[in-house]
Amino acid sequence: MTVVQRHKALAIGAICLIAFFQISTLVGDFGGLPKLLVWTKRMIAALVPLLVSVLILLRRSGLQLAGQAESELLRQKKQIMTIIALNGATILLPSAYTLWYLAETDQLAALFWSIQAIELAAGVLNFSLLIYGANLGRRLALERRRTTSTLALLIVGIVYFAMAPVQLQAYTACASYEVRKDVALLQTVSVTGKNCALRLELTEKGAQKHIQVRIPVAALTSGNARRDRHVQEILGAELFFQAAVAGDFLARLGTGHLVVDGTIRLKGQNYPIAFQMQRQGANLTGVHQGTLTALGIKPPVAGPGGLIARAHDALVLRVVILNVFADEYSLISNAGHQPVPKSSLSVESESAKLACANRAGTRN
Repeated sequence: MTVVQRHKALAIGAICLIAFFQISTLVGDFGGLPKLLVWTKRMIAALVPLLVSVLILLRRSGLQLAGQAESELLRQKKQIMTIIALNGATILLPSAYTLWYLAETDQLAALFWSIQAIELAAGVLNFSLLIYGANLGRRLALERRRTTSTLALLIVGIVYFAMAPVQLQAYTACASYEVRKDVALLQTVSVTGKNCALRLELTEKGAQKHIQVRIPVAALTSGNARRDRHVQEILGAELFFQAAVAGDFLARLGTGHLVVDGTIRLKGQNYPIAFQMQRQGANLTGVHQGTLTALGIKPPVAGPGGLIARAHDALVLRVVILNVFADEYSLISNAGHQPVPKSSLSVESESAKLACANRAGTRN
């Protein structure tokens, strides 16, 4: 049994024991049978050491899980587990034995009922703190994974297409995505995935250039196999972007902005999409701001009214093409010469893939 499994089992055991003690106390005290009252006090006195032991082990396993990490949630959980353990050792344990003694000696006077009230209040407090601690533990798990459900698998954030041309003859294309969603109405988390197995084609037909980018969705890896499979179910086997631009669009771009209209294909359906292109040094960047619903994707929710999780509808796609204005295209910045582009380029370089993967990993 792992530490996580042991911690969960101890938490469930402690909650069940406290609930059992509370119910037994109420039945014994108000059942109207003196023998039943004595029997319940005897049983609780016999089992309360087990409860205290479980609470102590629960605190120890919680500290073991936390390790050296520090966060506000961890600090709260440590404080809660300390209060629960102290409450069990200093109130529940002596109260159980005192009540057993008073019941056995038929001293059911004011002292008995006062201690009984204190024991019931301490039991309710521990039960509530255990439930709250379990909720904090769930939130900690969400924080560490940065997402809890497969709803973090939609493209709702920023997609980077990083291409590294080498004299426009050998290049690769990398893509990464960042997904954002609200979890339990309390926090917003993100998940990233990337790959460097894209195929980019740039062809020239007459006065136009045609850009095509193919993204194999199965190659988008985020470190979570189930998450990646769900992304593929949502988006299909491949994303395909294509656009036609004027042959001199790079020269016309200069240092300003230029809108490139194209289409993106999701599961066999084409959707219009536009990127606002801008030159940044030797690189070319493009940004599309839209929504998932505009691409035929309904932002999913988990739980009633999105209580567990709710994906954002806002969608931002970002294209980053590196060194576009280097080499042949570097002539654009000199004396107004026109570039001499290559045509029908479709090259994938394994060494360039590794370099691109390192850059994408650095950004993420």
